[in-house]
Amino acid sequence: MFLILAPALTWIAISDLRFHRIPNRALVCLAMLSLIYSAQVGYIWQNQFLVACGALCGGLLLWRFSSLGMGDVKLIFLMALFLIPASVDSYCSFLAFFSIFALIHLVTQALILRSMRNPLPLAPSLVLAIIWLAYLK
Repeated sequence: MFLILAPALTWIAISDLRFHRIPNRALVCLAMLSLIYSAQVGYIWQNQFLVACGALCGGLLLWRFSSLGMGDVKLIFLMALFLIPASVDSYCSFLAFFSIFALIHLVTQALILRSMRNPLPLAPSLVLAIIWLAYLK
């Protein structure tokens, strides 16, 4: 079932890499597909919603007081609501994978562009982390 999500996740990652924007259409498509996926997996919706609200609040704070994009905030919220199981173990794994992929992306961008001034698109790292988490679970 996760293979159905792959095109939407790929679309989001490529859009963020090319244009530094995440289209709302891609997020709506991901939300619909993720809803089907999470219903099939059998998440406890109350826990998922509480964790997703926490992720949304944290993302909004980072958007307001840092340089996190609103598309990234919406993507993190959707992932927390539908794709990442609401457990400490899952979130620790997700954050570790995300950190590793973001660091690799940052180093690669610095070596290729020879500059650290360009903004780092986070969607590819988020997408790779969720794919890796799904692969391990």
